[in-house]
Amino acid sequence: MYALLMALILVAHAGGSIYGFEGTNSLEALEESAALGFRYIEVDFIPTSDGHIVLNHSWYHVSNRIPGVRNGIMTHAEFMSHRIDGRFTPMDLPMLIDFLRNNPGIRVITDTKDDDYAALYAIARDFPLHRHRFLPQAYCFNDVARLRALGFWQVIVTVYRSEWMNYPERLGELAAEHNVYALAIPDFMAEYVDASSARFFVHTIDCMERAYMLSQLGFYGIYTGHLGRPWQEAPELMPFVSPLTGDRYVLARPILDVASEYDWQAETGTLHMQFGGRSYTLRMNYGLFLYRDRLFIAERRLNVHD
Repeated sequence: MYALLMALILVAHAGGSIYGFEGTNSLEALEESAALGFRYIEVDFIPTSDGHIVLNHSWYHVSNRIPGVRNGIMTHAEFMSHRIDGRFTPMDLPMLIDFLRNNPGIRVITDTKDDDYAALYAIARDFPLHRHRFLPQAYCFNDVARLRALGFWQVIVTVYRSEWMNYPERLGELAAEHNVYALAIPDFMAEYVDASSARFFVHTIDCMERAYMLSQLGFYGIYTGHLGRPWQEAPELMPFVSPLTGDRYVLARPILDVASEYDWQAETGTLHMQFGGRSYTLRMNYGLFLYRDRLFIAERRLNVHD
């Protein structure tokens, strides 16, 4: 089933799903997302009453996630002393930095829930050498220059709180005008934008068939809770040379078992497959190959110096 997602960048929403729990922003959720192969993880930041930055969606509904406490802003010590949903480890900004140090291939997309971007100022001030690991979400186009001035060069504009939701046809133009790395839009807007006009992330997608449809429409990526895909390393393999382009790749993730129904036409880079009782045809821009009775997709094109 992972074949349907290979054209999309997957972002683990609110840390990703863990044991069926969504939106925990917990250490366990981030570790699970890393284990599943996510390379982008979106997390929610919020300041405590004493000025620390923690990973939490809202103080207004905190009792839904931490049993036995009242809704309302907490101190750093209070928040960190409880378990999320009674079982998961809460996180603050230093813990997140430690997680990134231990997972060098992962980048974090920030959701600060406010317009003062306190978390981003804290990152720029206290952890300036890690700014490149963060993709901040701005809530309006005018804030992009402000965040770039803090040293965050790749900024995503999320439009769900913006008046630009009413003008989807202009989003690509505005992204180019403000040098925006990508745009994040709610799913209902996907039918109204030109997916080729900019990098578009669509949120939040937890349906495989919807993910496939967005992939076919040309969208760049999706935020998702649990559509994770394992990326399996095969270090004993030699670099793969694409029969279509001659490019050299390192190997990465399996697509599906050969017991599944598929027909791969290497000369055209076309994959015909059966999934969920339906037929799909995918035109591949990557190298596909068989290894140990499994179909793989080449993950990364090698540089000439590799």
